Amino acid sequence: MLKRIIIFIGICIGIYVFFGAILFFRQREFVYYPTTRDFEKCAGFKDAEKLHVNGTRAYFKYNSDTLAVFYHGNAGSACGRTYIKKMIEDAGHSFLIVEYAGYSNDNKKPREELLLQDVRNMVEFIKGKNFKKVLLIGESIGGSLAAFHAVEDSYDRMLLISPFDTLGSVAQDAFPLYPARMLVMENYNNIELLQGKENVWIMHGTEDEIIKIDRSKKLYKTINGKNNRYIEIDGAGHNDIFEFQQAIKIVNQFLQKDDTTKATTRK
Repeated sequence: MLKRIIIFIGICIGIYVFFGAILFFRQREFVYYPTTRDFEKCAGFKDAEKLHVNGTRAYFKYNSDTLAVFYHGNAGSACGRTYIKKMIEDAGHSFLIVEYAGYSNDNKKPREELLLQDVRNMVEFIKGKNFKKVLLIGESIGGSLAAFHAVEDSYDRMLLISPFDTLGSVAQDAFPLYPARMLVMENYNNIELLQGKENVWIMHGTEDEIIKIDRSKKLYKTINGKNNRYIEIDGAGHNDIFEFQQAIKIVNQFLQKDDTTKATTRK
C-alpha cells in the first residue's frame, strides 16, 4: 500500500511539473493571439494611410489637430478594430490605430520587447506632427502599451479598457496552482508605468473572467494622480464590453470631453 501511495504521489508530481514546464516555455502563446490577416488589404481601413515607421505598422488618418491613438488587445488585429475608428472619427479626431510585431501577417513572434518598440516608433511619428492634443486609448494588454506611451511622451488624457495591474497577477489568477507570478517573462507592470499619471480613465466590466475587475481596481487605487476616473460596466465581460451602451457612452464622453486643464504640457 505504501509503495502504491509513493507511486501515485510521484505520478502527480510528474504531471504537475510537466504542465508547469509547458506553461513556462510556451507562455507567450498564452499571452498573444494574433491573426494572419493582411494588414494592407483591410477593407475597414481602406480610407486610411498604411504607415510603416521603422518596422511598425499603423492605420492613420488626419481629420483634425486632435489625435486619438489606439492600442488594441492581445487577440486579433488592428484591422478588426473598426468600431473604435468610427467612434474617433465621429468625434472629429484624427486616428492612429497601431498594429503590433507578430500580428497581421508579420513573420515575427510577438513579445514585450518588440511591442514596446512599436510604441516608441509611434511616439517618434507623433513628435514629427503638430497635434495640439493626444488622446491615448488602450484595450486589455494594449492598456500597458498606452501606459508606456505616456511614459515616453506627453498626452492629454488616457482611457484604459479592461486593464490589469501586472501581467503576473493575471497569470496567477489563471493558474493558481503554480507560482505563475514569479515565472512570467513578459513584465507588463502598469502600476509602475502609471504611477502619478493624471487624467486616466479606467473602464472595466464587472463580469470579466479573463482579467478580473479586481486587477484594474487595484491599479486605479495605486496610480495616485489627479482627475482620474474609474467606471464599472455592469454585466460586461472581457470581449463583449462594446456591446453595452454604457461602455459606448463612456468612450464617447472621453473622446468628446473639452479639457480646460491638461494632464501634462504638450511637447
